[in-house]
Amino acid sequence: MRIPLTQIQELTNKAEESRSASGAAKAQRIIATWAQLEATKSAPDRETTTEVGVTDQMIEKARAAISLSRSGCDRYAELVSMNVYAWFLATRFENTKSAEAFREAENICQMAEHIVQDFERNLVPAFCDTYAKVLSFDLLNRASLMKAKELADKSMQLRETTHVHRTLARIVELLDGD
Repeated sequence: MRIPLTQIQELTNKAEESRSASGAAKAQRIIATWAQLEATKSAPDRETTTEVGVTDQMIEKARAAISLSRSGCDRYAELVSMNVYAWFLATRFENTKSAEAFREAENICQMAEHIVQDFERNLVPAFCDTYAKVLSFDLLNRASLMKAKELADKSMQLRETTHVHRTLARIVELLDGD
């Protein structure tokens, strides 16, 4: 199913209006607005003076989205907003060769990289372990137990803990008992 860009723009506008303090809603509206502008752009390889102004507006909106995401403790929205912000800064640099825009984009990317690395080191293995534990209780479904084992193995590869050892031992015992 493909949703027309105009309908996506309407939905993101409504989301931002109904959740004005949401960094996620603001970031998604920025993306949809930019996509709409790109779709109607006549010269696909160069920005016009008007589009440079729009880029600056998008940069300011993305900066606000980051702030809203942080104040709302929404890490995912913060990452999306940081990505949008860095992308527009890179667009500014591409068109103006502004060293300031480059340094700010690089700084934002480095901060986002730290968040992503934290997710990879901590959240992903913990989630895999939790999901494996939950699926290990589905004793009547071998496919669930197999998926649980895959998740526990993945968690072990990412970060070995006592919890995942217990989960994995439970799953192996259940699978061997079949």
